[in-house]
Amino acid sequence: MSILLSYPTELKDITFQMALDETILEYAVQMRSLAVHLRFYRAYPSISIGFSQRHSEMIQLLSHSGQPWVRRITGGGLVEHQNDLIFSICTPIQMNPIFSSPSVSYRAIHEWLKQSMLAVGIQADWRRPCQAEVRKPDHMVCFTHPICDDLLVNGRKVAGGAQKRTRGYLLHQGSIQLYQHSQISQLTHEQTTRMIKQFQDEMCHSLELSVSEHNMDEALKGQAELLEQQKYKSIEWNHKGRYVVESHQLQTVFL
Repeated sequence: MSILLSYPTELKDITFQMALDETILEYAVQMRSLAVHLRFYRAYPSISIGFSQRHSEMIQLLSHSGQPWVRRITGGGLVEHQNDLIFSICTPIQMNPIFSSPSVSYRAIHEWLKQSMLAVGIQADWRRPCQAEVRKPDHMVCFTHPICDDLLVNGRKVAGGAQKRTRGYLLHQGSIQLYQHSQISQLTHEQTTRMIKQFQDEMCHSLELSVSEHNMDEALKGQAELLEQQKYKSIEWNHKGRYVVESHQLQTVFL
C-alpha cells in the first residue's frame, strides 16, 4: 500500500509556501517518490498569479491591492490569500487513474474537498453544466469566474485549483476561500482540523493509501528558503515567468 505523507499546517509568507511546494515536487521527481505528499497551509495577506498570466495585464490589479504577490508554477488566475486555507498535492501520475488527466483529477480532488466540507456542515455544490468554456480577459481573477467542477456555496465560488504536470508527477495547488461565505469564515480551529482530517480520509479511501503524519525535513526547508530567495522573490520570475534552474542538491530521504 502506498503512503500519504501529510504535513503540519503552517503560516508563512506566500513566497516560501510556493517555494516549498516546488521543492517537494522537484524532490519527488528526482527520488522517483512513490508517496503522495499533502500539505494544508496558510499565507500572510498576499496574492498569487498563474504561471501564464502576463504581469503587464495584471499590473493595475496588483498595484491597487498594495499587497505582496508572487507567480505560481501552476496555471489558473489571480488568487487573493487573505483568510484562505491553501493546500497542495504532489503525486506520481501513474499511481492511480484518477490522476490521468487534469479534468479527472480536478473533479476527484474537489469531490474529496466537497465531502470534507460536508463533514463540518457546509453544503457545497458543483459548478455545472460543463459546456465548452473560454476564459476571457476579464476572468483573470480566479474566484470571480467559476469553471467546470469548481465548488460553490450559495452560488459563490469557494474552492478552486490549478496544476502543473512534469516528468511523470503532478502538483495540484488549491485554495479554499474561507472569507467568501459567512458560514465558512466562522469555522473554528477544531472544525478546520476536522475538515483536513476528512480530506485525508477521503484521499486514502479513494487511492488506497495509508496516512503518515510527517514533519517537514529541515534540509527541504533549507532548499525551499534558497529557492524562495533566488526565484520567488526575483523580478525575473514574478514579472516575466523566467528562471534559470539550478540543480537541487537534496541529500535527505523521505520515509
